[in-house]
Amino acid sequence: MVFLCPFLGMACLWDYNERRIPNVIPAGIWGVGMIYRYSASGWRGLFEYIISLAIVTLVLFPLFRLGMIGGGDVKLIAVSSGYFPGKDAVIFVIMVFVLSSIPALVKIIRSGSIGSRFGFLGKYIKSCMIRKEAGMYMSGKEDRIHAGIAMSGPVLASAVLHWGGVY
Repeated sequence: MVFLCPFLGMACLWDYNERRIPNVIPAGIWGVGMIYRYSASGWRGLFEYIISLAIVTLVLFPLFRLGMIGGGDVKLIAVSSGYFPGKDAVIFVIMVFVLSSIPALVKIIRSGSIGSRFGFLGKYIKSCMIRKEAGMYMSGKEDRIHAGIAMSGPVLASAVLHWGGVY
């Protein structure tokens, strides 16, 4: 975690200021993670890192394609998950989404948009059922940025919770 958290801190600074994560940060996390897992567990650790990265990417990619999560967030979560062995990687990803729900809930409560947000979700689900295919959740980039949250903070918080022994 001592290698991961500084990178995640940089991602937070960038994400909260610019609402984007430059590719160099996930690339750095990936490179250091590969070295870390190889030095800690040899070829097996390296293989586990690659498998974790691939599975998380495959699971989150559909959410990205539907506009429900940003590409930088997917990359950040995927390359970070490789630092965690076995079930801890799964717990890490789940914790990211649990922790992401807190600022999202605060945001919709503060804006007074709970009803309209659930109404939008209902219309989206109904539209998908009628068309029998999933479409973009929100079409405009500005709408997604305005409605969404920066997930780099929950990614960092999840890593720190693991580092602190919470899971």
